[in-house]
Amino acid sequence: MGIASTYQSLDNELTHESFSGYALTLVGGYRLYRYIAIEYRYTHSILDLKYSSGNTTNQDDNSYDATFTNSAIYLKPNYCYNIYCAYLLVGYGEVSLDDVRGSRRSEVGAQWGAGASVGFMDSWSLFIDYIDLYRSKGFDGRAKNANVNAKVVNIGANYAF
Repeated sequence: MGIASTYQSLDNELTHESFSGYALTLVGGYRLYRYIAIEYRYTHSILDLKYSSGNTTNQDDNSYDATFTNSAIYLKPNYCYNIYCAYLLVGYGEVSLDDVRGSRRSEVGAQWGAGASVGFMDSWSLFIDYIDLYRSKGFDGRAKNANVNAKVVNIGANYAF
């Protein structure tokens, strides 16, 4: 089980609009075999998001009242050498952006990422990883002709028992 400080972003490649901010990620998992684990992660923004209008006529907003969340389950193949580990995350989840103009936008699909960790004091480890949450055209009916990318970077700690 673990916890991470997260930087998250959702970007529209056509208009260059973006939502970004900081979040908290909770991690729970189970090691199935020496080189593979299963992991559930829930990410929730903890402050207002920053909205950048890109090349639209909208106004930028550094305190945009919206919530960015992700809930996903991952298969986590890993390789460790001494106290150092490298891993991949391949999973399925839902990424959502709530309260944008009073609505909820979400997409469900495949997610992938990679990371590294270093162990200390037998049961503890520090980790850093990148996860691509969503990458496709449109986002729940919005930005239909644009590539939309959602991603997170996590820095955290895990405790194994």
